[in-house]
Amino acid sequence: MKTPWDSVHVFIPIVSPKPFHPIYTYDDIYRMGRKDFIAGLLQAHCRSMHSEERKAFLTVDDVIGIRAQYHIAQLTQQCKSQSAEISRLRTDAKEQLQIIKAVSDELEQFKSNSSEKQIQEYEEFLAASMAETDSLKKGISSLSERLFSTMGTGFRPDDTESIPILQELSHAIYTVLANASSRKQR
Repeated sequence: MKTPWDSVHVFIPIVSPKPFHPIYTYDDIYRMGRKDFIAGLLQAHCRSMHSEERKAFLTVDDVIGIRAQYHIAQLTQQCKSQSAEISRLRTDAKEQLQIIKAVSDELEQFKSNSSEKQIQEYEEFLAASMAETDSLKKGISSLSERLFSTMGTGFRPDDTESIPILQELSHAIYTVLANASSRKQR
């Protein structure tokens, strides 16, 4: 009974349309001796190759070249995916810059409007304060005039006074004058 180990198939590079792969039987190998058989294989198929066989035979340089091509293909693919990612990130960055510019413009407009609004409010407050001060001055002047014109006798508070503090002051003056004149009469 034959086993798969009864013969050795030697596969050499395919360089012609009808490749020849020699077959050595176990008896042939035994007759030659193991070392001589391997030495014969080396001589016949490695050291004494025809130029066509040598060109078709895979060398270390071929392996390095194939590995380099594979590595180049990987790097090219990685470069393409990174380029796509860079493009996407640039688009995102442009969109973010537009949003930032819009918000910055809105902030500047708000600041300018806010400053103008504060200035306007301060001016209105100042105008109202000055008007109130003027009316107080006029009211005090009018009260002083009435006091000097009556010299304290016959002074009556003006109930039509529009400024409450001046109305209160004129009532206080009237009360003090009334008390002083009642003490004199006693």
